[in-house]
Amino acid sequence: MVFVADSLEVRREQNMLALKDLHQNLRDYNLSIFKIPLVMQFNKRDLADAHIPLMSLERMSNDLNRQLKAPAFPAAALKGSGVGKTLQECLRRVLRKLQQEVKFKANP
Repeated sequence: MVFVADSLEVRREQNMLALKDLHQNLRDYNLSIFKIPLVMQFNKRDLADAHIPLMSLERMSNDLNRQLKAPAFPAAALKGSGVGKTLQECLRRVLRKLQQEVKFKANP
């Protein structure tokens, strides 16, 4: 699963609420956010070039990823930067989780 957070300063609270909602929604299905393959993407990083106020990556990690410690990638979806790395890591984690669940060992 990829949690995409908006890097805009004005979206800080909405990001935290969305993560809290995700946590609760997973719990409703008897799933733990700590046990699913999770990757974070901090989107809209390219807007800094337009002098739009963005949160620092450190602040976003502290707000959203302090406990989860999921891999996190800065990205600019419109330009495509960081999106491939996010997807690649997500797929890697999903495959690893599937291997654990079915006790299947695939070639690296």
